[in-house]
Amino acid sequence: MRIGLPHVRDGGSITLTTGVTARAAIPTGSAAAMASGAVESFVMAAAGEMPRGIRINVASPTVLESATHFHDFFPGFPPASDEAVGNLYRRAVESIDNGTTYVLD
Repeated sequence: MRIGLPHVRDGGSITLTTGVTARAAIPTGSAAAMASGAVESFVMAAAGEMPRGIRINVASPTVLESATHFHDFFPGFPPASDEAVGNLYRRAVESIDNGTTYVLD
């Protein structure tokens, strides 16, 4: 975010990525849970400090349908289509929200 910030136009948007591990425990997922939770908390707090009207949000999808090699790590979580995840990112980028985590479980 710090490296990209000078390259974002006034009123622009930064979207970071987390995942379902921020909200649900999965086998061997504790490190991912820690990272995802930290990113979501950071975005919530940083939103009020962003300069030049720049917004910062999070897109947080579940496992992708197309990432079949990861499905076994997410038992009981229905995979999301690439289109649904793309729409999640579109909401994060094109919304007027700031400090929001957009969730797709």
